[in-house]
Amino acid sequence: MNILCSTDHNYIMPTGVMLTSLLMHHAELEVHIHVMINQSVTETDRRSLHRVVSISTKADISFYLMEDKLFREFPIGENYQSAHITTMATYYRLYATKVLPQTIDKVLYLDGDIIVRSSLHQLWNIDMDDIPIGGVPDSTYSSVVHYNRLRYPVSQGYFNAGVLLINLKYWREHNVLCDFLQIVKEKKEVLACHDQDVLNYIFRKNKLLLPLKYNMQNCFLYRRDMVPLPWTFDEQIADGQKSPVIIHYVTAPKPWHSDCRHPYKQEFVKYRDMTEWKNMKEHRYYHGRSRLYWTVLRAAIRFGLSKVSNDPDTFYVSFSTN
Repeated sequence: MNILCSTDHNYIMPTGVMLTSLLMHHAELEVHIHVMINQSVTETDRRSLHRVVSISTKADISFYLMEDKLFREFPIGENYQSAHITTMATYYRLYATKVLPQTIDKVLYLDGDIIVRSSLHQLWNIDMDDIPIGGVPDSTYSSVVHYNRLRYPVSQGYFNAGVLLINLKYWREHNVLCDFLQIVKEKKEVLACHDQDVLNYIFRKNKLLLPLKYNMQNCFLYRRDMVPLPWTFDEQIADGQKSPVIIHYVTAPKPWHSDCRHPYKQEFVKYRDMTEWKNMKEHRYYHGRSRLYWTVLRAAIRFGLSKVSNDPDTFYVSFSTN
């Protein structure tokens, strides 16, 4: 199983905790972890992630140092919908076909702010064939906002980019990197969700919507009548709330903040306590909107939520964008 991540120095700890949760459920499987990084990631950071991966005798890790100049024209933190994203690392996965070994035909991308709760064998073994990408519907799937911005029909859907099955063979054969760069250039002013918008627009007509349980975003944990998805997702919502495979902490405060009240915060803490960050002090994230958000989430839970029970090699990436 090939796993792709992207991070900067600020997300080393969450990424390490995420990888710990992943490896704890795949001890019998060969797992190759590919991490796209920038100059902010230090030798110490890389050694930390290497120690995480060493918990499995069948896992290895490689780092790919991205050049800042590749992303000079990419918008970042310029819209209220994604102002919390302040690092270009979110765009790194767009260059997966240029960065990763050409022998890899498929990769599972995982954000740093998630926890894996059980095996991903079924997810990994989904046949992608001629499908370029697979993702779970975004929590704003039913909102017209994205479709109005990007100018494509609501019927084509909108997925969250935190968990992605990527068909690298398809990406190479169709040279989608050129399409990505063209859309960034043409739609720079409306890319409110950055690379997620790019991926959704390019693959709007050809994608696989994955079951919700593989990317349980915060609002998917609400009582059913509060989950902003059509009735056709009823079975997936029930399944995801009963047995979520991946928890995605999509909004701040994150579970490493002291004022986080996410119902699955202790899942994050459990895996963090298996790492060198066990005694890391939690700091408050608080701002007014987050307090209101968590008040609403707690109310939704109370009135209807199902009960929640040695330094590695680094590859330097340098190539033309043409």
